[in-house]
Amino acid sequence: MKIPYILKSFALLILVAGLATPHFIHAEVYKSVDKKGRVIYTDKPTPNSEKVEIKEANTIKSATVPDINDEEPPITLFEYQQLAITHPANKDIIPNGLVPFDISLNLRPKLQPEHQLQLLIDGQLHSTSLNNTFRVNSINRGQHKLQVYILDASGNRLKQSEVIEVFAYRP
Repeated sequence: MKIPYILKSFALLILVAGLATPHFIHAEVYKSVDKKGRVIYTDKPTPNSEKVEIKEANTIKSATVPDINDEEPPITLFEYQQLAITHPANKDIIPNGLVPFDISLNLRPKLQPEHQLQLLIDGQLHSTSLNNTFRVNSINRGQHKLQVYILDASGNRLKQSEVIEVFAYRP
Protein backbone atom coordinates (compact mmCIF):
# COMPACT_ATOMS: atom_id res chain seq x y z
CA MET A 1 0.00 0.00 0.00
CA LYS A 2 1.37 3.39 -0.98
CA ILE A 3 1.03 6.24 1.55
CA PRO A 4 -0.31 9.38 -0.12
CA TYR A 5 1.95 12.45 -0.16
CA ILE A 6 -0.57 14.51 1.82
CA LEU A 7 -0.47 12.01 4.69
CA LYS A 8 3.33 12.11 4.75
CA SER A 9 3.23 15.90 4.84
CA PHE A 10 0.65 15.85 7.61
CA ALA A 11 2.74 13.39 9.63
CA LEU A 12 5.81 15.58 9.20
CA LEU A 13 3.81 18.65 10.25
CA ILE A 14 2.65 16.87 13.38
CA LEU A 15 6.22 15.83 14.15
CA VAL A 16 7.55 19.37 13.70
CA ALA A 17 4.74 20.78 15.83
CA GLY A 18 5.57 18.22 18.47
CA LEU A 19 9.23 19.19 18.39
CA ALA A 20 8.35 22.86 18.72
CA THR A 21 6.37 22.40 21.92
CA PRO A 22 8.10 22.73 25.26
CA HIS A 23 9.99 19.68 26.49
CA PHE A 24 7.67 18.93 29.39
CA ILE A 25 4.54 18.81 27.22
CA HIS A 26 5.41 16.28 24.51
CA ALA A 27 5.79 12.54 24.87
CA GLU A 28 8.82 10.47 23.93
CA VAL A 29 9.43 9.96 20.22
CA TYR A 30 10.68 6.75 18.60
CA LYS A 31 12.15 6.25 15.14
CA SER A 32 12.10 3.05 13.14
CA VAL A 33 12.65 1.96 9.54
CA ASP A 34 10.27 -0.52 7.96
CA LYS A 35 11.16 -3.34 5.48
CA LYS A 36 10.78 -0.98 2.51
CA GLY A 37 13.21 1.60 3.98
CA ARG A 38 10.60 4.12 5.05
CA VAL A 39 11.34 6.09 8.21
CA ILE A 40 8.54 6.03 10.77
CA TYR A 41 8.19 8.26 13.82
CA THR A 42 5.84 7.30 16.63
CA ASP A 43 5.20 7.88 20.29
CA LYS A 44 5.04 4.11 21.03
CA PRO A 45 8.16 1.98 21.05
CA THR A 46 8.38 -0.94 18.59
CA PRO A 47 10.85 -3.83 18.73
CA ASN A 48 13.26 -2.29 16.19
CA SER A 49 12.78 1.40 17.12
CA GLU A 50 15.20 3.74 18.83
CA LYS A 51 14.38 6.65 21.08
CA VAL A 52 14.94 10.07 19.48
CA GLU A 53 16.62 12.67 21.64
CA ILE A 54 14.69 15.88 21.15
CA LYS A 55 16.72 18.92 21.99
CA GLU A 56 15.06 21.86 23.60
CA ALA A 57 14.03 24.39 20.99
CA ASN A 58 16.08 27.53 20.69
CA THR A 59 14.22 30.47 22.10
CA ILE A 60 14.92 34.16 21.99
CA LYS A 61 13.32 36.70 24.24
CA SER A 62 11.40 39.26 22.27
CA ALA A 63 12.69 42.78 22.16
CA THR A 64 11.11 45.30 24.46
CA VAL A 65 9.37 47.90 22.36
CA PRO A 66 8.86 51.24 24.05
CA ASP A 67 5.38 52.67 24.14
CA ILE A 68 4.87 55.21 21.42
CA ASN A 69 3.04 58.29 22.55
CA ASP A 70 1.17 59.89 19.67
CA GLU A 71 1.60 63.31 21.22
CA GLU A 72 5.23 64.37 21.41
CA PRO A 73 6.01 67.07 23.92
CA PRO A 74 6.30 70.47 22.27
CA ILE A 75 9.80 71.68 21.54
CA THR A 76 10.38 74.88 23.39
CA LEU A 77 12.88 77.10 21.68
CA PHE A 78 14.52 79.81 23.68
CA GLU A 79 13.45 83.23 22.46
CA TYR A 80 15.02 86.60 23.18
CA GLN A 81 12.47 89.31 23.85
CA GLN A 82 14.65 92.33 23.15
CA LEU A 83 17.95 93.20 21.47
CA ALA A 84 18.75 96.85 20.92
CA ILE A 85 21.83 99.06 20.68
CA THR A 86 21.44 101.65 23.47
CA HIS A 87 24.75 103.51 23.12
CA PRO A 88 25.56 105.23 20.88
CA ALA A 89 22.01 106.23 20.00
CA ASN A 90 20.75 106.40 16.44
CA LYS A 91 22.14 109.47 14.60
CA ASP A 92 24.74 110.11 17.37
CA ILE A 93 28.05 111.75 16.57
CA ILE A 94 31.33 110.19 17.59
CA PRO A 95 33.51 113.27 18.10
CA ASN A 96 36.86 111.55 17.65
CA GLY A 97 36.96 108.28 15.66
CA LEU A 98 40.57 107.71 16.81
CA VAL A 99 39.54 107.28 20.45
CA PRO A 100 38.09 103.90 21.55
CA PHE A 101 34.38 103.89 22.34
CA ASP A 102 31.90 101.29 23.62
CA ILE A 103 28.71 99.99 22.06
CA SER A 104 26.17 98.99 24.74
CA LEU A 105 23.15 96.73 24.32
CA ASN A 106 19.80 96.12 25.94
CA LEU A 107 19.31 92.34 25.85
CA ARG A 108 16.46 90.46 27.51
CA PRO A 109 16.63 87.83 28.80
CA LYS A 110 20.35 87.57 29.40
CA LEU A 111 22.57 85.83 26.88
CA GLN A 112 22.45 82.04 27.14
CA PRO A 113 25.76 80.19 27.76
CA GLU A 114 25.92 78.59 24.30
CA HIS A 115 25.06 81.85 22.48
CA GLN A 116 27.21 84.82 21.45
CA LEU A 117 26.78 88.35 20.17
CA GLN A 118 28.17 89.58 16.87
CA LEU A 119 28.75 93.24 15.95
CA LEU A 120 28.61 94.34 12.33
CA ILE A 121 29.84 97.75 11.23
CA ASP A 122 28.71 98.70 7.74
CA GLY A 123 27.63 95.08 7.17
CA GLN A 124 31.10 93.70 7.97
CA LEU A 125 31.89 91.53 10.99
CA HIS A 126 33.74 93.64 13.56
CA SER A 127 33.83 91.39 16.64
CA THR A 128 32.01 88.89 18.82
CA SER A 129 31.19 89.14 22.51
CA LEU A 130 29.71 87.17 25.37
CA ASN A 131 28.47 90.26 27.24
CA ASN A 132 26.39 93.32 26.41
CA THR A 133 29.28 95.60 25.44
CA PHE A 134 31.58 95.87 22.42
CA ARG A 135 34.77 97.96 22.32
CA VAL A 136 35.59 99.72 19.03
CA ASN A 137 39.20 100.97 19.09
CA SER A 138 38.86 103.36 16.15
CA ILE A 139 36.52 104.11 13.29
CA ASN A 140 37.01 105.99 10.01
CA ARG A 141 35.39 109.37 9.60
CA GLY A 142 31.96 109.45 8.02
CA GLN A 143 28.62 107.73 8.36
CA HIS A 144 28.46 104.15 9.66
CA LYS A 145 25.73 101.55 10.23
CA LEU A 146 25.85 99.40 13.39
CA GLN A 147 23.92 96.18 13.97
CA VAL A 148 24.16 93.28 16.44
CA TYR A 149 23.14 89.63 16.01
CA ILE A 150 22.65 86.83 18.52
CA LEU A 151 24.12 83.55 17.29
CA ASP A 152 23.50 80.05 18.60
CA ALA A 153 26.23 77.40 19.03
CA SER A 154 25.89 76.42 15.34
CA GLY A 155 26.27 80.01 14.12
CA ASN A 156 22.59 80.45 13.26
CA ARG A 157 21.20 83.94 13.75
CA LEU A 158 18.51 83.94 16.41
CA LYS A 159 17.75 87.66 16.64
CA GLN A 160 19.05 90.95 15.27
CA SER A 161 18.95 94.52 16.44
CA GLU A 162 17.67 97.44 14.41
CA VAL A 163 20.35 99.14 12.34
CA ILE A 164 21.51 102.42 13.85
CA GLU A 165 23.52 105.11 12.07
CA VAL A 166 26.36 107.07 13.62
CA PHE A 167 28.64 109.75 12.22
CA ALA A 168 32.32 109.83 13.19
CA TYR A 169 34.71 112.82 13.04
CA ARG A 170 38.47 112.67 13.02
CA PRO A 171 40.72 115.51 14.00
